[in-house]
Amino acid sequence: MTAYSLSISPYLSFWFLAPLLVLAAIALGVGIWRRAQGIGWRLLFVLVLIGALLNPVLEREQREPLDDIAVLVRDASPSQNLHDRAARRDAAAQSLLSQMEGEDHLEVRQITIGENDTSGTNMFDELDNALAEIDSDRLAGIVALTDGRVHDVPENVADAGLSAPFHALITGREGEFDRQVTIERAPSFSMVSEPVTLEVLLEELPQAADAPVGTATIPAELRVDGVLVRE
Repeated sequence: MTAYSLSISPYLSFWFLAPLLVLAAIALGVGIWRRAQGIGWRLLFVLVLIGALLNPVLEREQREPLDDIAVLVRDASPSQNLHDRAARRDAAAQSLLSQMEGEDHLEVRQITIGENDTSGTNMFDELDNALAEIDSDRLAGIVALTDGRVHDVPENVADAGLSAPFHALITGREGEFDRQVTIERAPSFSMVSEPVTLEVLLEELPQAADAPVGTATIPAELRVDGVLVRE
């Protein structure tokens, strides 16, 4: 697409040019009032001189429209390996890609998060780094394929700086919940052939205010240098 525009780049500053224009206008006004001969040529000369001093420039711009950008986020955190979550995620991604890639003037960018993150799914930190390379005016939307447990969601999502709609497709199933095992207390060392006592806290998340407190049996394996010693 070709666009034309007219710009002015005066040779003289406005504060110097303005008095000259005022004086020229007064002189021409007096000449017209007195019906001086050749006033038309004088007026034409002044207009040409003013035009030269204003230095008008006709610009021609060749513009090419840029495609919008859609971002597809794949959650590859360890929790996605439970059951068939990874398969459901990949199937959904393939379906979305086939639909979005068929849209005109839409570019799809894929990012994968959580592959090497053992502290949880920090989606927004990684997403912020990826969006830094994208012009916000071109961002059409974000689709995240995740199991729903994201550990760095800001208190106010508006503070995340997202300038486009954010959609999440959950790979888990209805009624699923997280179970967290935390070692509350463990000795720093132990004696050979002596018993060792560990205190372990088992929580189901999200936990209700009236969640019951009880006992649970947790299968455990003891490994030495990767070799299973006892179950």
